[in-house]
Amino acid sequence: RSFRTGHCYSEQVIADKELHLVVKESKFAMNHKTPKDVHKFFLHNQRRAGDLARAFNRALEDRNVQGVGRIEFVPAYVMQISDAAKDSGFRYVTAERFIPGVYIKFNGNDGFVETAIGGDSAAIAAAFSHFSFDHTDGDELCVDIQGVGTKWTDPQIHSRSKTFGVADHGLDGMRRFFDSHLCSAVCQKLKLRSICRNLRLGEPVEPSQPCVICMSADRVALCQPCRHLC
Repeated sequence: RSFRTGHCYSEQVIADKELHLVVKESKFAMNHKTPKDVHKFFLHNQRRAGDLARAFNRALEDRNVQGVGRIEFVPAYVMQISDAAKDSGFRYVTAERFIPGVYIKFNGNDGFVETAIGGDSAAIAAAFSHFSFDHTDGDELCVDIQGVGTKWTDPQIHSRSKTFGVADHGLDGMRRFFDSHLCSAVCQKLKLRSICRNLRLGEPVEPSQPCVICMSADRVALCQPCRHLC
């Protein structure tokens, strides 16, 4: 479910160069009297997600993980625009630079996880969400990952304290994500901990063993009668 409307905005800042922005505004009747109000409701998620993204990139370096692109969230800002219909003569919106390319929503705040498209970027997005939970010892989970490649925008944090706005679904949102999430090689390389149904952190995720017949797929069948994965 979307809580904001988005609009494209372009302005020529210097000769032969335009600034392309995506401007977003709440669908609900909120009285944004100051930029602080907007920051509280919308930018808190974006900036916290940026902190977690930097921690994810550091973890990739510390673990010497190769072949995984570094991630970033596009910075968002408060913009004051003229509006003759307002008593004040203006209103506040959030704005961020337009990201060119094929835009994909990799996961949502309702448990949705994209598995059909996105390739490596989808696996990185899912691993980042898992990482955010592990990194905060289960206090926060960053979802609603969307954007182009590994450049993302408009995230949502689920937290035990439920302090990240109306889309922060707390423990329920966390459970929904992990009900859908399947760990990838990125989770394994980062040694992220497995997550139990009660959201307790377990042991680091281990690589699955290959099938001894084809050697290219995970083992999924048990031998009878020994019931070993052989």
